[in-house]
Amino acid sequence: MQAPLRLNLCIKCADSQPRSLQQLWDELEPDYQGESHFTLDNLQLHLQAMQAIGMFKILEIKQNNPKSNLEDNLTGNLANNLADNFNDALYILTEYGHKKMQKALE
Repeated sequence: MQAPLRLNLCIKCADSQPRSLQQLWDELEPDYQGESHFTLDNLQLHLQAMQAIGMFKILEIKQNNPKSNLEDNLTGNLANNLADNFNDALYILTEYGHKKMQKALE
């Protein structure tokens, strides 16, 4: 039986190396293969939720096609561009995330 997904995210990131959404997917996929809740979209939502409470932070967002915010707002693509940016983000476990993980593993 595998660990809950959020705990396993922390365990995989305990080495403090930044990882992209795709890298995390590749590392976790063997553990959750075939489970309906394990999708790239759900993984991204978990990371965003954990980032919102301070367990993860976004270290860097790689921009493939950078646009100015003004241009995004004028074209109405701001929400789509933000979603794309989260796909290109590098996530890292924070000190708070390490503490929460250790507490869960006790």
